[in-house]
Amino acid sequence: MKVLHRLFSGSLLRQIIIGFALVLAIFGTIQTTALTIFSARFLDQLTADTGNQQALFLARLTSLALFTDNKSLAQEPLDAIVDRPEISSATLYLDDGTLWMKRERQGIQDKILSPSMVQQILAEMNTSPPITKIAEDTLSYYAQVKVTNFSPIDSTAEAEETIGLASIILNKTYFQTLTRQRVLLNSIIFVCAILVALFVSILLARYLSKPLHELTEGAKHIAEGKLDKPIPVEVTGELANLTVAFNQMLESLKEREQLMNELRQSQKMEAIGTLAGGIAHDFNNILSAIFGFTQLSMLKLDQDSEEYHNLSQVLTAAQRAKDLVASILAFSRQSSTKKEAIAIAPVIKEVLKLLRATLPASIEIRQEINMETGTVSIDPVQVHQIVMNLCTNAFHAMGNEKGILDVRLKELEVDSKKAALTPELQSGNYLLFTVSDTGQGMDNELKNRIFDPFYTTKEPGKGTGLGLSVVHGIVTDCGGCVTVESELNQGTTFFLYFPITEGTGTKGDISLTVPTQKATGEILLVDDEISLVNSGQKMLEYFGFTVTAMTSSPDAYKLFAAQPDRFDAVITDQTMPALRGTELAEKILKLRPDIPIILCTGYSSTVTTEENARAFGIKQLVMKPLSLEKFSQALKKVGYFD
Repeated sequence: MKVLHRLFSGSLLRQIIIGFALVLAIFGTIQTTALTIFSARFLDQLTADTGNQQALFLARLTSLALFTDNKSLAQEPLDAIVDRPEISSATLYLDDGTLWMKRERQGIQDKILSPSMVQQILAEMNTSPPITKIAEDTLSYYAQVKVTNFSPIDSTAEAEETIGLASIILNKTYFQTLTRQRVLLNSIIFVCAILVALFVSILLARYLSKPLHELTEGAKHIAEGKLDKPIPVEVTGELANLTVAFNQMLESLKEREQLMNELRQSQKMEAIGTLAGGIAHDFNNILSAIFGFTQLSMLKLDQDSEEYHNLSQVLTAAQRAKDLVASILAFSRQSSTKKEAIAIAPVIKEVLKLLRATLPASIEIRQEINMETGTVSIDPVQVHQIVMNLCTNAFHAMGNEKGILDVRLKELEVDSKKAALTPELQSGNYLLFTVSDTGQGMDNELKNRIFDPFYTTKEPGKGTGLGLSVVHGIVTDCGGCVTVESELNQGTTFFLYFPITEGTGTKGDISLTVPTQKATGEILLVDDEISLVNSGQKMLEYFGFTVTAMTSSPDAYKLFAAQPDRFDAVITDQTMPALRGTELAEKILKLRPDIPIILCTGYSSTVTTEENARAFGIKQLVMKPLSLEKFSQALKKVGYFD
């Protein structure tokens, strides 16, 4: 049993081959043994039949010659019989036992019977013919030589008379050789049959074991967390059903893995969003102070002075910082997009400046940006996303090797012929934005999947698989399209078509436009940041208001509750300790429902839109960073500066 266990241990292919070989060996041994026994019996019978027939044939052919004692007449029959390969010798004896004539094969000397032995054989043959005598190396067969005597009285009467003995000795070695040849032939046939059967068994075993091997490897890959391509169904029957079931399980696991990836990515984005919200709140508070004090300083300067121009540059930089915060919020899905007709060239230039500081020196950035292009209806934050995603993707394709990142923007008129080649395009005027790299490129299979969400070729932890899908979604939402050209080891080029819209984009320095009309009244200003309280108070006082500034929302409520009719409006921050802006507004509105309340926030998960703010009784929602323009617009909407 242990031997069998060892023999049949191992792969299915080995088990099938060994099992098939053992069955063939047993069957072949039985068959060969049976054929050998049958051949031996058959040859024995053939030998006996041959010896008897040849002895009888010799007796008949030589009866006349022996009767007439004419040896020349017996010469030809004797020579013909001895010429046969199975005959060793042919001999004729007289009835008295005397040797009459003998022929032997060359090199063979058979013994001559004695007269008494001849007479004894003739006597025995009269009772039970024929007689076969087996010598050591020969087989002897005998037949009586007879003649027919006719009666002179009655011509119809006849009688046979024995006049001699015909002896045929067969070559036993010849028949043994013939037997061995037949056994050898059977053995060769058996071996050939074994080899053919083994070859067939190997093919059959491989045919049966290949899908099982693939299933085993697939199971190992699943255990390792690798979900490869489905196993091809190359068989029929139960194995085919098993393979189909395995592929269905693999597809289910892929879907589950994708859902898990999406869940993990969602959790990552949620964590990033929480972090981005905190950054946006604090950063917008800082920017509010910068906007406020810078604008107040500019109001005291001549617009043609160098100081005014310098402060204008400060405002421009602050505006870019504000857009950067908006980019962070948009990336983390914490803010909604707002399309407007803008010139995207300055935005692209700004992003490329940021990228230059982050990309290695081995990457050369070439840019050909037409600054006089038309406008596109898009959220500026989305332009940031597009440029960052495409350029970052190009950097990863080039790695740390030397490479060229080529960025271009130009106007392009798409005619009907070109539009027919690209189904997503309509004829008209477009901005063509191209990003090229000298990286590793892509094959056709990869190009067909690059815009699929969560599809990435990067190592785990180095990519989310969302970058290009986000780019595709933004451009498509703008009414444009994205195409790509790439070959392996030849780099990649992305072509983004943005339809040109009517309107003019914001370019150059930010100008300062505030109402010249002064207002009256007292405003309660509440914010927990001292710098914002100071800058906000000065901006509101510039408009002519009397401002009571508070850094504690509970204290502000106590002050308002003591003198509800003292204030004409309330401007409050949203995110504050103890009492949030919406909670403060609800308490104030219970005391005085008609008072206008303006809510300011850098980021809030509670209040995101003006419609949402009105549910709390708030008249206007102002997003930080605060500026003179935002204050004036909000105050105008609640009844001032008419």
